[in-house]
Amino acid sequence: MGVTYRAYDERLRLEVALKVITPGQVDDPKTRALFLREARAAARVHHPNVSSVVYLSDAPENVFYAMEFVAGESLAEWLRTRGALPPAMAVGFALQMARGLGAIHAQHIVHRDLKPANLMIVEADGSKGRRDAATSADAWQLKIIDFGLARRFDGASLDTALEARTTGFRGTTLYASPEQCEERRELDGRSDQYSLGCILWEMLTGSPPFRGVNHRELLNQHVAVPPPREPIAHLLAEVQALLGKMLAKDPDDRFEDTDALIVALERCRETLRVSQATDVGQTTSLPASAGAWKGKLPGWLPRAALIAGMLVAAGAIWWFARGRAPAVAAKAPSPAPAAVTTPAGAPVAPSRKSIAVLPFENLSGRPEDAYLADGLQEEILNSLARVRDLKVISRTSVMEYRGKAPNIREVGKRLGVGTVLEGSVRREGNTLRLTVQLIDTRDDTHLFAANYDRDVNKVLDLQSAVARQVTEALTATLTRQDRGELDRVATNNGDAYDRYLRAVALYRREKPGDPLGLIEPKRLLEEALSFDPNYADADALLSQVNTWAYFNNARSDDAVAAKDALERAFANDPKLPEVQLARGMYAIYVSKDLEQALADLGAVVRLRPNSALAHLVLGVALRRIGRMDEALEHFVRADDLDPLNGGYMELVLTTLLGLRRYPEAIRLTELATSRFPTDPETYFFRAVFNARLRNSSEPLQTALRDHGGGLTADARRGYEVWVARMDGRYRDAIKILNEIPVSNALQRSLYLGCLYYAAGDLPSAEENFLRAETLALEMKQRDPKGELRGYSPEQFGLVLSMLGKHAEALAVVERARAMTPESRDKLNGPRISFIRSIVLVRAGRTEEGYAEVERLLRVPFGAPLNFEFSYHVTSLITKDDPHFDELINHPPRL
Repeated sequence: MGVTYRAYDERLRLEVALKVITPGQVDDPKTRALFLREARAAARVHHPNVSSVVYLSDAPENVFYAMEFVAGESLAEWLRTRGALPPAMAVGFALQMARGLGAIHAQHIVHRDLKPANLMIVEADGSKGRRDAATSADAWQLKIIDFGLARRFDGASLDTALEARTTGFRGTTLYASPEQCEERRELDGRSDQYSLGCILWEMLTGSPPFRGVNHRELLNQHVAVPPPREPIAHLLAEVQALLGKMLAKDPDDRFEDTDALIVALERCRETLRVSQATDVGQTTSLPASAGAWKGKLPGWLPRAALIAGMLVAAGAIWWFARGRAPAVAAKAPSPAPAAVTTPAGAPVAPSRKSIAVLPFENLSGRPEDAYLADGLQEEILNSLARVRDLKVISRTSVMEYRGKAPNIREVGKRLGVGTVLEGSVRREGNTLRLTVQLIDTRDDTHLFAANYDRDVNKVLDLQSAVARQVTEALTATLTRQDRGELDRVATNNGDAYDRYLRAVALYRREKPGDPLGLIEPKRLLEEALSFDPNYADADALLSQVNTWAYFNNARSDDAVAAKDALERAFANDPKLPEVQLARGMYAIYVSKDLEQALADLGAVVRLRPNSALAHLVLGVALRRIGRMDEALEHFVRADDLDPLNGGYMELVLTTLLGLRRYPEAIRLTELATSRFPTDPETYFFRAVFNARLRNSSEPLQTALRDHGGGLTADARRGYEVWVARMDGRYRDAIKILNEIPVSNALQRSLYLGCLYYAAGDLPSAEENFLRAETLALEMKQRDPKGELRGYSPEQFGLVLSMLGKHAEALAVVERARAMTPESRDKLNGPRISFIRSIVLVRAGRTEEGYAEVERLLRVPFGAPLNFEFSYHVTSLITKDDPHFDELINHPPRL
């Protein structure tokens, strides 16, 4: 009923927000009464978190009022551009809203239209330039605006000349309380409390708790449907309980009043703060739906073939500790987190709108047609993943069911999904038949089954047709953009699409880290582009493939190819999320432009919330710039979407370790063994972690005794190297290591050199260090920037330091620091600085070296785990040095 202008009050000499009645309603008596009621409601409230009225004119010919001008952004705009907020920040904003509501409710006024668009955010006084502005609500001030629907608790007017009550439904449906939706006459502050709960939910998850295809469906959900538990399952139990009480259907089940809500929010915020500061929280415990990650844990358990590769340069300190100081005992492990439950205590059933697309069966009888089954499964999965109202499990986690007839209920439990799509592909001549069936995992109910017959050269719209039918069966809410995505046909050229499907099937089956496995997907994508040069999806995937190739081999040709494909894709479809994903990956792994990566990947995560890869690479970028908590949330989300891919769990664990949140990491290791009691590797994963944490070989010895029989011979020998090294039996460790095949000659030589040095065999140590120097120089010539896997400049500096070439070593490490400064890379920068501290001490600059160590022990990812917990180092750097004894006796204050 009003229009708001930015204006300047010449008397008060300040900017104001000037609200006037819409011209077409200025002569309507009821509108004038409602308008005056709004102004008087706002004028009654004086609070820092509520926008104040500074002037009112109620003259018949000139009705308007002026409020303070809030020069900021709305919370709606914040969430649109940033997505979900860190939990502590979201609760902090909710606390500010509750305090503002407390002042409103003290005047017996209910706002009735609390929503992100009516909440403005400005920089708090004295907060300019705060480093924690991206994660702390205290750096910002939130103000409640727009009292257009405000009314008294008792329904009385706010001193207007006419009765100006509003009847019927009033408010914004996404955030309306059940009593508003039922059009109850009696409302009080608990109605606003429910709206605030919806807003807090959106701040924590990125979307409101309820979505509907129309107004009536939303009203019914607010009145009768419990909030879905799945989107908040990864949050602290205290946060979940808070949301459950705020969003209770019956006002009597919510907090008694705003004061009680404020107390609960303050307690929750303190719990989150203590969780982060003292490592007792569960914010990164995996949700129940992410329960069954792959027993073999690819890529992050120490395997025998990688034993030498595990010796990163910083490991030279803590891998060969002589035990000069007693190990610091780790805190007692906390119990594994329980499954998320409903208030009644029953396990939460996964939402029907969560789905896994199982591998399609190739019924053609010809292996050469397998790509059709694989490619179509991938394309249908990707089409469904574009619907933001669905949760879609990533391909990696469903591929272990290839060629199997799984128990659907078990699949649902293991992947945390309510539905499964099964399918088969049969090709006969030029005719292709795709058969699919959608099954409810809770009771094996078939929701629909369908056959699709197509000419093999005309399958371009097949995935869209299937995705449409699935979304209809699941009653998923489709935005206009979702509909456009489902209807989109990426290419009209059947030959191009055929090559693309073949490339997808190969690329997803191969490991991205295997350069040989990328050659054929590259060729097929280039062939697809020869048929359709404007095929943006093919160019985007080609750029991604070349980016991975460069990441693993640092060949300039791959970087150029990645950029060329990216530029073509961007020219053809700059708004396509897959193109933005490719550009974000290129920015992280090739051009090292983290600002560009954050911009692109933030957009992709908003548009493709089901993309585990997008969450992964965004988390990588956030971790590099030091936004560790946000990175952790994206890694957990990626794991939730791809629960059988152990690589995401690795990122969760390493981030917890880098943040020194050890109890949470311990719980994660306990979760592994409780979920996979028959898999020996999970026990050894936990044993390695606890051995490093406690600087004791006892956990590994126990695992070898109880579970070693399930390992391969080489894997068992690899763990025996760990035990021998940790017990100081360096000759035994050398003997065992020389019997095991390894993959990285440079790190093997460095590792052996350190073992010989610790054993007192200086000639053999020097021989291995010289070999490492030769290998490092060869790798340096191939990769002067240190981007080749298995080699880094600072590692070369450590080798030189071990050979007594201190000046050269310092020069090399300083150049490495200049290329990767901590200010630009919060993950790798501290690691290089730690190696520099070793080189400084070995060069005789002990005071400077130890000062650096003390600083780094307060920096995330600043020092290796064993070093932090034991504070004792091999004589490699501390021989007869009194400063080290002082450091042991007075450990750095963490």
